[in-house]
Amino acid sequence: MYGFRWITVNYWTTELKSKGFTLLEVLVATVIGAFVAATAVGTLRAVTASREKIASHIAAMSEIRFAGNLLRKDLNCIYRDKKAANVKLTGMLTGAEETASVLTFLTVSRAQARPSCPEGDVCEVEYFLRQEDDQSVLMRRLDPYPYQREEKGGIVCTVAENIIAFGVRFFDAENNAWQTEWPEDAPALPQMVRVTLTARMPEQKNIVTDSFIVSFPRWPQETPKNKRPEGEL
Repeated sequence: MYGFRWITVNYWTTELKSKGFTLLEVLVATVIGAFVAATAVGTLRAVTASREKIASHIAAMSEIRFAGNLLRKDLNCIYRDKKAANVKLTGMLTGAEETASVLTFLTVSRAQARPSCPEGDVCEVEYFLRQEDDQSVLMRRLDPYPYQREEKGGIVCTVAENIIAFGVRFFDAENNAWQTEWPEDAPALPQMVRVTLTARMPEQKNIVTDSFIVSFPRWPQETPKNKRPEGEL
């Protein structure tokens, strides 16, 4: 007869032993992590410095743009009169360099300096540089009563900060040359005025410069009656 033989199979369970990192692997991982961190920190610093530099440049450009637009507007509205005695435009230098000018002239403005007081349309405007708290500031003086007093008066306000240079030059059409100053007793206005503004933000080496020209067309001279062509009144 055939007999049955029972075979008992014993299943041995094998425990999985966790294997740790070696000292060499830990050192390599530490070096790689330190390199990545140093690279990330350097990149972040470079991005932050570049962003601060761009923001400083934009701030300087905004200061110059605002000052230039205001000055250009005042010059375009300069008071004109056929009598030279009623017209005023003077420019002078306050130092040896041509970067610190004082520009004074009469302009036509409907904006009131003192809303509660009666004012005319003709005002005296003066632009100049002033040192305040270790920085150079472009100032604007507006006098709504230019004919009522001999001394300078009016309201003085800050136009732009960090302006390190304010240069004005005047084109003399008779001599065909640019002048650094324009006297008050000049017989007429200059043909053109060139204004240059230079700004530099604190703790920055780069400077921002803006320059513009305002021209004053000559008024037509009145022709004497005895020299007019025949047929004209």
